[in-house]
Amino acid sequence: MNRVGPGAVRLGVIASSLNISRNSLYYYVKDRRDLVQKCYLRTCDFIDDILASEARSSDGFETKIRNMFRALMSENACKFVIISDMALLEASARKLVANRLDHQISKIASLISDAQGEGTLRDVDPTIAAHMIMGMTEWARTWNAWTSPDLSLQQRRNEMSAIALSEIVLRGIAASPEESFVCKLKFDDLNRSSYNLFDRADANTQRRQILIGAASRLFNERGIESVSGDDIAAEVGVTKGAIYHHFRDKHALVLACYERAFDLYQLINDAASATQDDPLRKMLTVFHLNCQAQAVETPPLVMQPGLQSLPEITLVRARKLAVQMRSIHADGVATGSLRHSDPALVEITAGAFFRLLKWRDRRPELSDERIADEMTSVFLRGMMA
Repeated sequence: MNRVGPGAVRLGVIASSLNISRNSLYYYVKDRRDLVQKCYLRTCDFIDDILASEARSSDGFETKIRNMFRALMSENACKFVIISDMALLEASARKLVANRLDHQISKIASLISDAQGEGTLRDVDPTIAAHMIMGMTEWARTWNAWTSPDLSLQQRRNEMSAIALSEIVLRGIAASPEESFVCKLKFDDLNRSSYNLFDRADANTQRRQILIGAASRLFNERGIESVSGDDIAAEVGVTKGAIYHHFRDKHALVLACYERAFDLYQLINDAASATQDDPLRKMLTVFHLNCQAQAVETPPLVMQPGLQSLPEITLVRARKLAVQMRSIHADGVATGSLRHSDPALVEITAGAFFRLLKWRDRRPELSDERIADEMTSVFLRGMMA
């Protein structure tokens, strides 16, 4: 499931890998949906055990955070599924899993709040920080599995990622704890396009972009395999036939969403490089704009479990962006503005904003820019007082 995405898993393939018949598999699960549900609940049990262990511990906050990241990125953690396609579940099961995930976020947020009460941490939003922690561990495992197909190398990358992510959450990426940052760019301004509705080609392009934007939002919220053509049509207020007028099939629509996403990610990188000279501020601008982008109505599609099934041209663009960010990171380390750390952190920290849309609607009192400010503050300076 982590390799191809839960929605793409086939029971016949699983049975074959276990050297049993498909009928034998039905002794344990009713269908694919039942299997996904069991795997999700098993993951919830695993994370609950980790959080319960840290809650009972007499260790200080810093040690608890390090232990938490180490456990969530351990070799054992790789045996558990990353929960990504909640809409695959029946309504009752979806509610059960969602409640357990909410409870986990509350547990981490309480851990942060308690430490703030003791004066250990500075004034960060506990719930947003908790979402960042869970998002980065989920994405780091996904990225490392894709970039490190050898299992021993993959686990080594996970161990290094746990150390790097702990450092970011605790002390941020800046070499100086006195650093501050204000992003003067707005994603909406970068992404603003003008169309002539009386020009047939322009109007057609606009309709296509509306479909891609709506699909990207639904894919980010529910997972790619969980969203149907009917769902996208209902979101936009058109017939399903209108979608397939612009796209041959769902796969073509997904690829168009990824193409748009990488165009936007490149736009963000270019804007940061054009407006900032200091490597630290380039990285912060990229991070802030990406947080803004995931909070808007039509965000860029995020990369998620199932990367291995994407065409090579899409993955090449992902690698190109990663190389660009690693170069900025290297410049920052060389000039002393960035703390020396694993260069892969520029890829694995994307998980902080990749899951933003899953909880954005629960914080309506915060503007997109305010959420980006909160997340960037943690990224810059960490949580430690």
